[in-house]
Amino acid sequence: MIEYMKYIIVLLLSFLGVFLGGVLALIAPEELKAGEKYWRFSKYVLVLVMIIAIFYYSIKYSNILTAILISAALILLKLSNREYPALAFILFFSSIVDIYFFFAIASLIFIYGFLIGTLQSIPFLAGKLNKYLKISLKKIEMKKMFLAILESNVLYLIFGLIILPLLAYVK
Repeated sequence: MIEYMKYIIVLLLSFLGVFLGGVLALIAPEELKAGEKYWRFSKYVLVLVMIIAIFYYSIKYSNILTAILISAALILLKLSNREYPALAFILFFSSIVDIYFFFAIASLIFIYGFLIGTLQSIPFLAGKLNKYLKISLKKIEMKKMFLAILESNVLYLIFGLIILPLLAYVK
């Protein structure tokens, strides 16, 4: 039972990065245009770090086939811009391997979600700045922005909860 609760709490906390990215976009909208290319580059770097970590721990635990399958799925989903839900499988895999690996991957997913949330806020905030570089909150619909972010990333939580019962069989 404790394993399930730990997994669910970490799953939810790692998903919070998406919303905090949206909040960051609201706080500093003037930085969105200048930082967009760096955030997109950082997404690729984080995916690469996760793939390297998966291979490192897979070799350590003699499970290289799983690493190849997860990495191939992640790369394919990255190419189709639907990689965030695939991170739920990586989180699940890391919960099986090692507690330190689990928390490291959860931290990387949080940072990745932070980048995703910020990048997905750009269309809602572009052109909404007034002459004093403040957002005119009347011009944007924050509820609509956060619902769009949730809608495009909720599969991460759904996949994470669907594969939760597998923890009983794997451990």
